Amino acid sequence: MTRSETQKLSGYKLMADLLTASRLPIAFVVVLLGIFGGRSALGAGLLLILIGWTTDILDGRLARLDPEGATTRLGDADLAVDLVLDAAGLALFILAGMVPAVLGAGYLLLAATVILIRHTRAVITYFELPVLALHPVMAFAASRFVGWLYVLWLAFAAALNRKRLFEILAVLVGRESGGKERE
Repeated sequence: MTRSETQKLSGYKLMADLLTASRLPIAFVVVLLGIFGGRSALGAGLLLILIGWTTDILDGRLARLDPEGATTRLGDADLAVDLVLDAAGLALFILAGMVPAVLGAGYLLLAATVILIRHTRAVITYFELPVLALHPVMAFAASRFVGWLYVLWLAFAAALNRKRLFEILAVLVGRESGGKERE
């Protein structure tokens, strides 16, 4: 994005892009925690992932406040950034010894291959949700506090994003409700 394009964006869009971009270093730190901390870093890594998912909720809300409805390259890459955070979470679980390395690596390879071939929101969701479903389980494995924090966060996120939750459910049952397939 050129300087003149950046100047045309509202503060909402710029803040949304910063929040989206923040998930990349968070993912990097999560993987580093797994490498250097293993199982003892599981709780800290999961808390960082919660921060990352909180930025995901906020960036979309801020981006929609942009009066011009402008799009940015980073905003268009939001789903890819989400997948990086998903992969970092799975890497943390592997490095913490909670998921067998062969199983986790095989899943990542299969998911990447299928998503590259059939890059639709439904396909991405089918591969993303099993990894995300592990998070609360792993949170309780880390500690009761982190587990309950995840449960509270999930309840808050579901209440805040009821419409999005129903869109995801529609994708899962094969009825994409107004959602565009990503190419």
